[in-house]
Amino acid sequence: MKNIFLMGGLMLIMVSSCNNRKRMITDHNKIDIFVLDSFKSVILDSSLNELKSLNLEYNNDSLTVSSIYLKRTYVNDYFFKENMLVDYRSKLLGGVDTIPFLTKNDTAFVYDEYKDGAYVPFLFGLNKQAAEYTITKKKNIYIRTLHSLYAPSYYEKYYYDDNFHIIRFEYSYKGNKFVYTKKSIENIP
Repeated sequence: MKNIFLMGGLMLIMVSSCNNRKRMITDHNKIDIFVLDSFKSVILDSSLNELKSLNLEYNNDSLTVSSIYLKRTYVNDYFFKENMLVDYRSKLLGGVDTIPFLTKNDTAFVYDEYKDGAYVPFLFGLNKQAAEYTITKKKNIYIRTLHSLYAPSYYEKYYYDDNFHIIRFEYSYKGNKFVYTKKSIENIP
């Protein structure tokens, strides 16, 4: 009899904790596809543009960004920690770095893989072992900027709202500017 009450109590605790789970992103389980905006882009050398689209999948506690670049699929997962989305990066020599990806606070920092444990991040084929990050708010929009310190002409920007929904992505390299705008896909099974 005690076992039945114990099991019932455990089930009640599990059900109530699942129901009280805090939802960090509204409209969770939504997928957005970002496509190249040919009107807003300035492309001097089209051979540099191998990125055709970005796919963003919003979940309760994470954001998955996937892209196909140079015929390879890159997937980055970002997780909520203390009201921000962070990137958990494994170091080659062991350990993990926690890098803010999106936040609602203005911030600026430099991440250097050689200084911080030999981590080599790659995104869209451009090596960014050392980069300067800034996050600023302008009116109702937040802008996250990454500036590579090893390839000084490389910048990337994510524009997002208060719910961490990305509304625009752009990157520039060697005088080229590539702008990606949202094309929402609703009711995907």
